[in-house]
Amino acid sequence: MSFKQHFVYWIFPTTVVSLLIAMYFSQQPTLMWIMAPEVNRELGLLESLQHLLLLIMAIVWARAAWKSQIGTERALYILIGAGTAFVLLEELNYFTHYWWAINGWDFDTLPGINVHNKGDLSDNFKDAGDIFLIGFFVLFPLAAARIDNAWVNYLRPSRMFILALICALLTSRMAHFLEESYAPENNYFSANIGEYRELFVYWIWLLYSWILTQYRQWPLKAKTA
Repeated sequence: MSFKQHFVYWIFPTTVVSLLIAMYFSQQPTLMWIMAPEVNRELGLLESLQHLLLLIMAIVWARAAWKSQIGTERALYILIGAGTAFVLLEELNYFTHYWWAINGWDFDTLPGINVHNKGDLSDNFKDAGDIFLIGFFVLFPLAAARIDNAWVNYLRPSRMFILALICALLTSRMAHFLEESYAPENNYFSANIGEYRELFVYWIWLLYSWILTQYRQWPLKAKTA
């Protein structure tokens, strides 16, 4: 693997996430505010980067659907793009954070209208997501390494994603360790330490989406053409 591939898969996202972690645990009010303002963390750099990655991902799938000339391929891309847009809207709480900020309203009155934060759904989604990540990006490429099948070749992630997931886990553990051992005096982000890992995971999905739509050929294309 080239340095460029290592940089894209794990060096770049690890560096970004590590810098964001350092900003919070620096205990410098300005850096902490930029990373995640105490008044509303959704307006900070960490959450904004998550939103940006999801937006780019939705555009990637929409663009691929627009360019596709095959009905089933286009339908799948539209479905995934719509699902990505839904996740983005959920993360944005359907733009209510920005609307409250523009109007200068008290964020304590902001309604939680997103679905994934209802009850235990957030933890359930994260647990299911972790299981799927391990199965798809670790077990699948290892188990299917020698399988020569059009669909497997199309969907199989690069084994470089395994390294990316390891880095996501390590940066997440580092954040939790710092929070447990060197928490800032004003530890307002304590309940949201998992957001660092979430940013890394969104990067992994964006990279996979780009590779699938730009460098892989739909298995039925030759038969359909």
